[in-house]
Amino acid sequence: MKIYDEGIFLSHLDIEIAKSNRFGYPFSVLAIKAINPQSQTLALLNSILLANYRSTDLLAHIDVYTYVFLLNGTVEEDAQKYLSRLINKAVSENEIPIVAAVTSFQETDDKKVIMDRLIKKLH
Repeated sequence: MKIYDEGIFLSHLDIEIAKSNRFGYPFSVLAIKAINPQSQTLALLNSILLANYRSTDLLAHIDVYTYVFLLNGTVEEDAQKYLSRLINKAVSENEIPIVAAVTSFQETDDKKVIMDRLIKKLH
């Protein structure tokens, strides 16, 4: 599995928006941000995320400390469950301080609206 950059993520987000508008497919976007990260903390979080994401989803960095997941075919409720499992791995088992947020596609969204809503929830 691979962690992509923000440009690849945003391109795929455009594609998911188009599919959702055309076919009604749901999708969600999940963000995880490391708090006060050190290099070993980021490396551990990297390995946890790579080991626990679904092959049909896309994982990317939007900055050094923040990861985003594009969860295609996933409603927000299921994305919250997925996030809970990741938080358990990162925080409970490995004591990595993180903040996280989830949002799902809504009918009138474009990628700016989705990302703004996600970042607002993250802070």
